[in-house]
Amino acid sequence: MRQESRFSEAKDLILTLLKSDPSNQSAYVELYKCYSDETAFELIEFFKSLPVGAESAHSLLLGQLYLRQGRQQD
Repeated sequence: MRQESRFSEAKDLILTLLKSDPSNQSAYVELYKCYSDETAFELIEFFKSLPVGAESAHSLLLGQLYLRQGRQQD
């Protein structure tokens, strides 16, 4: 889906996967790769909602999402 620029659909599919298996770390990276102007807000909100200290990699991905928007992390 991402290769066809269907980022929103890919995001929704990966979020469904993460609801059933939140320990699937590779799914978080795949979710990050769904970044587009259309999905940016939802991705940032999702990563911000993760528990503090859950995974340092999640914080790193959130920081990268902010950078892609040209912003600093809140």
